[in-house]
Amino acid sequence: MFARFNNKDNVEYAPKNYGSISNFDSNEKLMRKFGFLPIETQGEIEPNKKYKSEFELKKDKIIEHLIEIPMTDEEIQIARCELYRKKSDSLILEREREKALNQWNDDKENDFIQKIKEISVQIESLFPYSKTAEDTK
Repeated sequence: MFARFNNKDNVEYAPKNYGSISNFDSNEKLMRKFGFLPIETQGEIEPNKKYKSEFELKKDKIIEHLIEIPMTDEEIQIARCELYRKKSDSLILEREREKALNQWNDDKENDFIQKIKEISVQIESLFPYSKTAEDTK
């Protein structure tokens, strides 16, 4: 990927077509001629985290630094709710179906409770609240 450096917070990515030049973004020589440089990204994006990019201009390339942005407690709550629904809805529906058919028993209930606890622990570890939010609960 190529871009033109504007400042530490902004770059202009090479467009597919530039002026009357088709497939501009696939011609490295032309991109360099018009001031576009390759971007090298440092750091890896982890799932369930937000990032912003800061750019640094080097002689022959642009370095993109990925900086993690902490999620707000509201964003954490929303992410947790979505994941709870995604991971537990099918279990809850199956439980209710079997109860309606009188096929539910104590062993199934204990398994269900264990699975829900495991899901809760997993979600809490993926999306921990800030210390201040945990203290107010």
